[in-house]
Amino acid sequence: KCPYACVNGNGETTIYKNWDIYCDRLLDNGIQLGIISNFAKEFSDKELLTLSRFTHIEISCDTADPALFRTLRRGNELPNILNNMKKLAALTQHNSRKPVISWSCVLSDLNVFTLQDYFILGIEHGVKSFNLCNLVTYQKLDSITMPRHVLDLPAEDFKKAAFILN
Repeated sequence: KCPYACVNGNGETTIYKNWDIYCDRLLDNGIQLGIISNFAKEFSDKELLTLSRFTHIEISCDTADPALFRTLRRGNELPNILNNMKKLAALTQHNSRKPVISWSCVLSDLNVFTLQDYFILGIEHGVKSFNLCNLVTYQKLDSITMPRHVLDLPAEDFKKAAFILN
């Protein structure tokens, strides 16, 4: 079986110069690649071709609500992700090998009640699995909406959230 490596860490991999060239070298040498990405930038055709060769792509996406997405993922827009996903799907439509796409969601009080819409949107766009991540709470910053951990919800809201998660 071919070796597997996940290219991520120290921020967003796809913002580094020549990331696709380095990944192509690994792929050309038989290493299967995965990536965790925010899919925020508009990928070039060359970058999409590189991504099409990956085994797995996990995309950081926390909600199906564009306004809430903008709040949670400052500097990114939900349509950017969906557009990149559509371009990648079109590129791999006739390939026998295409990457498995998953979404990674940092679960919080702000998105737990809209998970059904989130799952529906993901499935409509070819997402094969969803990773619900535990929120790590940081010190509040002025003028930034800070999500809270689901466990910090008032009792009635927590019961609703637990029902949704079940």
